[in-house]
Formats: sequence, structure tokens, C-alpha cells
Amino acid sequence: MTEDWSGLLRRPEIQFDRSMLERAVRGRRVLVTGAGGSLGSALSRELVELGVQELLLLDSHEASLVQLARLLDSACPGGPPVRYILADIRDRQKLDQIFRDKPISTIFHLAAYKQVPLAEDNLDQVIAVNVLGTANVYEAAMRHGAEVIAFPSSDKAVNPPSVYGATKRVAERFLLAVGSSQNRPGARVVRLVNVFGTQGSVVELFARQARSGRPLWITDERMDRYWMTMREAIGLLLIAAGRSVFEGIYMLDVGAPIPIIETARAVFRIVSGSADEPQVVTIGARPGERLHEQLTSPDETVHATGVPGLWVIQSAYREADCDIWLAALDRLREWCYTQGGTALRAWLFAVAAGASPLAVDPEHLDAARG
Repeated sequence: MTEDWSGLLRRPEIQFDRSMLERAVRGRRVLVTGAGGSLGSALSRELVELGVQELLLLDSHEASLVQLARLLDSACPGGPPVRYILADIRDRQKLDQIFRDKPISTIFHLAAYKQVPLAEDNLDQVIAVNVLGTANVYEAAMRHGAEVIAFPSSDKAVNPPSVYGATKRVAERFLLAVGSSQNRPGARVVRLVNVFGTQGSVVELFARQARSGRPLWITDERMDRYWMTMREAIGLLLIAAGRSVFEGIYMLDVGAPIPIIETARAVFRIVSGSADEPQVVTIGARPGERLHEQLTSPDETVHATGVPGLWVIQSAYREADCDIWLAALDRLREWCYTQGGTALRAWLFAVAAGASPLAVDPEHLDAARG
């Protein structure tokens, strides 16, 4: 059984003009990386229904691609051509081959490692995928004339205490630097918050525990989170991809954060059908987690757009230029697996905090912002 969690929002779900979504992708050859994940699968189905010319679905996980193929074959028969690509975004040669095969207009780059506690103990792998993999996809798009790349970041990228959040912030900075030029693929960065229906989310955990009759595990009763629906996340990505000019980072008006204990109780009521209070066990925050997420940093300002519910975030400082970023990431490729974890972590958090990406050595980590 798949529940509709939209009632947990405590606000009206944002609805997008479907014609705006169609204009972003109709008649285009579209690539989705990380297509086998929760968001990637839902986006892929939406893209088929919106009339793309051809859809290329890339994932490094074989079983996820097989499952996605079955989903699209049954749910969207007679749709556009779909190609399923088993590949890893760390493989630059394979990416070049994919882009060289047929011109690709639009990329939705969703492939990433996302589990916050797991990322804390797997620093090199998370940097290799979330930072260098993002650069690999963008550089392949740049070499082969793609028009736009849409990238989902996270509220965890704002003043990040976690490895995952820091990698997302560095990827944000890279795309904002390289993707604002008229001579390169346009970058459309969006900041997502927690999305209902994603694999591994706390809501899914609460639902499994409620179905099994076990106590619900929460980390801290003071913790809260911002939420959005899968439909909102997909709509935000599509709207951003269709924006004609670079504006900043896109975000939805997601309302107020919701205490995690209240989310747990609401999930219990939906799953069990009972008005009783669930049994709750507090287990403490896990590595990399914080009590309260943030939507923007102090140097960022939020501006309304002409689309209801859509905001654009703009920064007060000037980003380092494209050449600096490309040089920095070339160096990062060289020492991602050779430098110790302490040096990598220092570089990652310094750049996430605004240091120049060429601040490689510890003595340069206080370098001024680019």
C-alpha cells in the first residue's frame, strides 16, 4: 500500500500550470541521472507524459533500472523512445560516449549519495559522486552542446554541518559559477526540503514501524523539518529547467517546519487508523544531523517570481569564475583518493563555507571568497 502523505504538509500543496511544465521539456531529448531513485522514477514518468522527444535514463544500480523499465512499460505504453543506461557518473569516458551518441538538450542531474549518517563515514565516495560526478556531468554537457542542466540541492546545504550537506553546497557553488554564462549550458539549481515518498525517508521508517506494531523511533523531540510532496519536487525541477535566464537558486514557499514528533504521530494515525497515541522511543541525533534545518544563509536574499509559490535565492557575494572551479576540481580528482580524510574534510567544509575552491592546503583554507 502506498499512502498519500500530502495531508502532513499543514499547508496547501503548490500546484503548477501544466503548460509551463510541458514547455520545459516537450519535444526535447532529455537525460535523467539517478533515474532509478524515488525522485528520478517519479520524474521519469512525468517526463514521458509531458511529451519529451526521447528519454535517456541513467543509473548505476541495475535492479533500479529494471524496476523503472517495468514501471514505465506498464504505466506509459506507447510513449516516446526510452533508453536505459547502466553507467556511473564517475566514469567521464562513458559520459562523453552518451552525450556524443545523440544531442541532449536538457539534463536532470539527480544522481547522488543522500544518506546523511552514512556519508559521514564515506567522505571520499560522497565527494567523488556528489561533487566530482556533478562536475563530470556538467563538463560533458558543456563539451557536447547541451542547453540546460537542472540540479536538486537541499536545505541541508545551508551552513552545512554534515558531509552530505557540504557536498551539495559545493556542487551548488560550482554550478552557479559555471552555469551562468550564455556560452555554456545553463544551470538551474533548486533547493529541495524533505520529500514525502522518498526511499529511506523518516516518514517511510515511521510507516514501517507503525505497520509492524513497533515503537516509533525519533531522534529528538525538539527536531523539526521542512516538507514537500513528490509532485512539488518534480514541479520545481521542471519549472526551474524551463526558466529562460539564470536567476539564482530556486526554492518553493514550503511554509513552517514541522516538529518530527508530530510527523511521527500523524504517520501512525494514517497507517494504523487509530486515534491512540503511538509509543515513541527517542534514540538521539545521528552523525551529521542537526535539530533545525535552514532555507537560506545570512548572505542570501529571497525574491518572489512570477510563478505562485516559486522563490529565487540570490547571494550577496560574487562567485569564483568558471576557470578557477574547473582547475580546482581537476586537482580534487587527483587527491580525492590519495589525501587523508582530514585534508579532504577540511577542503570540503572550507569551500562549502565560501573559501576559494583552490584553497587546497590547510594553510590556504582561510582564503577569501572567490
